[in-house]
Amino acid sequence: LGECLGREVEVLLEGPAPGSPGEGVGRTPENRLVHVDLAGREPRAGDLLRVRVTRAGWSSLGGEILG
Repeated sequence: LGECLGREVEVLLEGPAPGSPGEGVGRTPENRLVHVDLAGREPRAGDLLRVRVTRAGWSSLGGEILG
């Protein structure tokens, strides 16, 4: 998943990240799991977000909302 670092991806938000206040979790069109720093915003499940990938793990990505 390291090849995704720095890329902008579209994420379909599924809801809050379990055990991680201030984070949401969603999926890319390729079905990759993404933890999103919500930075005080309150998007809802079903929202499409533009996210810059800032971290990559074995099974998931992490990023921040753009705009």
